[in-house]
Amino acid sequence: MASRHDSVRSCGTGAGRKATNAPVAQTATQSPGHTQTPEKLKAVDSQKESLYQEEQQQEVIVIRRSKIVVFCLTVFTLSSCQTLTEKPADKIPLELLKVPPPPPKEPEEIAPPEKPATQPLSEAEITLGRGALIRPPQLRQVSRKPGKYTLNFDDADLSEVLKVIFGDILKQNYILSPKAGGKISLQTTRPLHRDEILPALEMALRTNGLALVQKDGFYWIGAANEARPGAPLTLGGTRLPSGFQIRIFPLRYVGVASMQKVLEPLLSPKAILHVDEVRNLLMVAGTAEELASAEEVVRTFDINYLKGMSVGLFPLKNMDAETLAEDLKKALGEKVLQDTSLLRLVPIKRLNALMVITTQPEYLELAQKWIKRLDRAIVEEAGTIHVYRVQNVDAVKLAETLNQIFAGKTGKKPPAAKVAPGLKKAKVGNRTQPTPKLKGEIRIIADEPNNSLIIIADQEDYRAIERVLKQLDKLPLQVLIDASIIEVTLSDDLQYGLEWFAQNKLPKDFSVTGFSSQGLDLTEAAKGALLNTLAPGFTYVWQSKSQDIGVILRAAAEKGKLNVISSPSLMVLNNHEATIIVGEQISLRTSEVVNTGTAGANPLVTQTFQQRDTGVQLKIKPRVNAGGLVIMELDQKVDDIGRRLEGNPNPNIIQRQIQSTVAVKSGDTLVLGGLIKDNRNVTRTGIPFLYKLPVIGHLFGTTQENISRTELVVLITPRVVESRHDAYAVTNEFRMRLKELYQTPDQYLRQPAVKSKPDAEMSRPDS
Repeated sequence: MASRHDSVRSCGTGAGRKATNAPVAQTATQSPGHTQTPEKLKAVDSQKESLYQEEQQQEVIVIRRSKIVVFCLTVFTLSSCQTLTEKPADKIPLELLKVPPPPPKEPEEIAPPEKPATQPLSEAEITLGRGALIRPPQLRQVSRKPGKYTLNFDDADLSEVLKVIFGDILKQNYILSPKAGGKISLQTTRPLHRDEILPALEMALRTNGLALVQKDGFYWIGAANEARPGAPLTLGGTRLPSGFQIRIFPLRYVGVASMQKVLEPLLSPKAILHVDEVRNLLMVAGTAEELASAEEVVRTFDINYLKGMSVGLFPLKNMDAETLAEDLKKALGEKVLQDTSLLRLVPIKRLNALMVITTQPEYLELAQKWIKRLDRAIVEEAGTIHVYRVQNVDAVKLAETLNQIFAGKTGKKPPAAKVAPGLKKAKVGNRTQPTPKLKGEIRIIADEPNNSLIIIADQEDYRAIERVLKQLDKLPLQVLIDASIIEVTLSDDLQYGLEWFAQNKLPKDFSVTGFSSQGLDLTEAAKGALLNTLAPGFTYVWQSKSQDIGVILRAAAEKGKLNVISSPSLMVLNNHEATIIVGEQISLRTSEVVNTGTAGANPLVTQTFQQRDTGVQLKIKPRVNAGGLVIMELDQKVDDIGRRLEGNPNPNIIQRQIQSTVAVKSGDTLVLGGLIKDNRNVTRTGIPFLYKLPVIGHLFGTTQENISRTELVVLITPRVVESRHDAYAVTNEFRMRLKELYQTPDQYLRQPAVKSKPDAEMSRPDS
């Protein structure tokens, strides 16, 4: 049985069954003479049945495997047949050749690695651009769909043509304007596809001055000038439908004014072009064909042209950037540099480097070669003599500063700090910071008559000194100081002083928070001590805008209680002292000597007099910090002539003085006030001659004593003048003041802020 079972596994499907049945039959009839019992026959039958079932299972497995093999062979055969039946390459349709090629792969930008901002520029940095300033145009895809509509209209009525095209072919709704009419000729040599009919019709309508507009599911046909108001809006970059329409093109890299110059000559005369410079939008109205052409032009020119530029930054060692730029222009020739779009040279003073910008990488390579050739030092045995013309500061003081930094210094490091006897070494900071390294000895001499510096040093050392010179030789800051000394008569609403009036009599919406001891949150005792330190005799300090102070002073001026003692304005350099004196000198007798001489002779009287300045004296020294805060050292003195006392030939001198250091922002007004003086005047009136009699004179007259109180207020407004334009603005402001023939006492407060740039009406320098 085992041998039969093995033979079944190795045979095929049909033959295997026959091969297995024959041996079984032979086994059943092998001994004819031998009688078989029913039990034996039954055992034989069961054996045959089990063998048959086993054969059936093996056949099912073989059939399944055969089906898989047949399926694989079928697939392989079909694929082979398809490969063999392909058409040769020479029968490829022509439209495949018109498929636009893929856009060229843009080369990656070759840029130098980014360096920290603190790292000096030691070598050239070159960035090569792509060189392409426009995007290559794309070929339009021509539809090659098989058509079945042939149009043959020869001088046909417009209504008939529209009925055939929209009613019979396209099955679309349309509206024909009553003003539209005429004859149309439209013939095609080949059958058109459904998508090609509307463009052909639109071209025919355009020749007759008509337009096709698609809107709200209808096609409207009418005059072109009537189609503009109701034309639909579409956005550039989206699908372009048929018909007359308005298309909006948002530009990314090119200004609309430049694109308008490019696009106007390429559009048809009937097309409409409008630009929106605020949003950088381009709007074109026309047919689908005209808009497609306009969109192709916009796509071609609206690219990031900076990516196509090549930029090189070349540090210079021996020459100045501006000087080398002029020499390089001569070397390259004027023809190359006439068109700035091809090559630009930009000197960078701060880095002493030359930036080259070009559209052609070849120009960048040529410029680099010439820069290396021209940037050479003149080799000399001794140090070169350089003359530096100082522009803005004093040459003597500048030489002293430079000598403290560079004089006698070389490239050697300073010696290590020594340790005092008896002390141990520390591990932190055992060396001092070295000065800038110099190769050799240098000398700096000031030429005071010419305000110049003579520097003896080699070229490289001079470059290091020159960088420091350019930082120091700058236009010094100036401060325009408007100082006003005002005397206010205290009566009525002002009887308690300006401080009380500002806090109690002004409207509620008026801010008086400026009245304080420098705006500090101090106790009353501390405020008094601070004020006595800042301005002896004054009780408050107010820092605010000039307009706020003008409200209070105008109220006093309207009642005739404002007396401007002095209102000087002066310009002073930063950290320099200025003095202004307004008044007169009086003679004061200091001594008298009477020489009687001989008897009977007239005595000789000798008197000694001293001149004394009276009026207003102002000394001020401003210091301006980087934040615009002006710190001022003030010395303000007001000397008035008082009344004469009996027996004293000299009048009394009433003196009020301020010595203070204050800080105020540029343009704000600082008010020092609270210095109140009582004036007593005694007046006698009565019957002439009789009221002057002794003892009984008071019976014929009256004596009246008038007491008046005045408060001295000092207003100081500093304004920082940083540039020439600020100085021009100040000059024109004074010029406008001189034109006013009449000024009220408070007009000195009209001080507009200094502008950073002069107005059109301001005078400018000739240079």
